[in-house]
Amino acid sequence: YWPAENRIKLNIADFIIKSKIRDAKRLLKYSNRSLSEISTHLCFSSQAYFQTVFKKSTGMTPNEYRNVHNEK
Repeated sequence: YWPAENRIKLNIADFIIKSKIRDAKRLLKYSNRSLSEISTHLCFSSQAYFQTVFKKSTGMTPNEYRNVHNEK
């Protein structure tokens, strides 16, 4: 059992990551911004961390997602 403040922090952290991934998907689909620009724009600590979190959340890398969902 975790104290309430720890559960709230975890839920907030999950919410923030989910929000960032949602925004990353939109940027990958509708913009030509580089992965570096997207990761910086969404305040990830590094591009590598952004790619790791994105793949864990979606099952594909940001480039794979862009290639599958690119609106031309």
